[in-house]
Amino acid sequence: TFSKSISFSVEYLKKKETTEDDKTNTDQNQTQDDKTNTDQSQDNETNTDKKQDDKTSTEQNQDDKTNTDQNKTQDDETNTDQEQTQEGGTNTDQNQTQDDTTNTDQNQTITNPQSPQTPPTPTKELIALEFQTDTIELKEGDTTLIQVFARYKDKSQEDISSKVQWILPNTQEVEIQQARLKALKEGLLSIDARYNNISTTKALNIRIYKEINGHKLPPEPNKALNDSTLLGIDVNNNGVRDDVERLIYEKFPKKLFQVMLMDNAKFFHLALARDVSEAQETVKVSIKVGNCEIYLKHIDYELNTDVIIENYRYVKGISINTPQRVRKNLDYNIALSGGVYGGPISDWARHSCSKEVVEALEEMGL
Repeated sequence: TFSKSISFSVEYLKKKETTEDDKTNTDQNQTQDDKTNTDQSQDNETNTDKKQDDKTSTEQNQDDKTNTDQNKTQDDETNTDQEQTQEGGTNTDQNQTQDDTTNTDQNQTITNPQSPQTPPTPTKELIALEFQTDTIELKEGDTTLIQVFARYKDKSQEDISSKVQWILPNTQEVEIQQARLKALKEGLLSIDARYNNISTTKALNIRIYKEINGHKLPPEPNKALNDSTLLGIDVNNNGVRDDVERLIYEKFPKKLFQVMLMDNAKFFHLALARDVSEAQETVKVSIKVGNCEIYLKHIDYELNTDVIIENYRYVKGISINTPQRVRKNLDYNIALSGGVYGGPISDWARHSCSKEVVEALEEMGL
């Protein structure tokens, strides 16, 4: 019985240990399972967070791509604008270079180049440029305003004098600043104007003249043309050939001498112009001039008989200066041969002088 009791006790203890071991194993397994499940839950949460991060990254990448595309589009537009601006500038420079080359080839100078010209309003079509006048006469040293008008298709017009480019021959006769022209030297010239690639329909003809003692000299005539006829050229129609008139005013600075010798020149011109059959009438003009000179030598100490004779010969020499004129003067003198000409002493007076001589005397206070 004792042995059975011990055997039972042993078996009971083994069984109890076995039960406790199983329980321990069960607890350990349960703990490991719980730990595994916990780890898996953490992994799942980690994966969920990772997915969210991936989604966020994907959205950020899409935003970055969108921003990149937008920036690229803006850069492309900016580059396009810059390229267009550069091309516009290049075209403008090329056009200006072509215009300058053309002007150089024509031996013309464009003065007063303006800043880039402002084209007319797009709604207006420019059809012509016109000067206000066709001809200008200006004394050496004087200035004047030149006006140029733009004429549009809608029949309106605009003063664009300050915007045009001036085109003139290479010359030292004038200078132009903005729309003001200054006469520098006696001469004849023509100028044009250009605006928006259109030139004036007609050139502006300019005459710069010389003035001495208030007297406007005629232009120097072409010698060959002037000497080809008996009377030559007299553009101001004052009865004296232009080359003779210029020589008198340039040689004699005193106004009284100038107008007195012009009266002598008028006589020689008249003798060439009239038929020799009128010589008796023509000589009366010469006598009247002589009577005035006799009067003048009594009131001007610079005049005496020798000076009067010398001046007379000078004027005759420049007036009768071609074979044709010498021949006509000889015929005139032949027509007068054998006669006696003169007048009473009472004609050696002021009333024998021309209006121009009397005015010169008055200016001198005489």
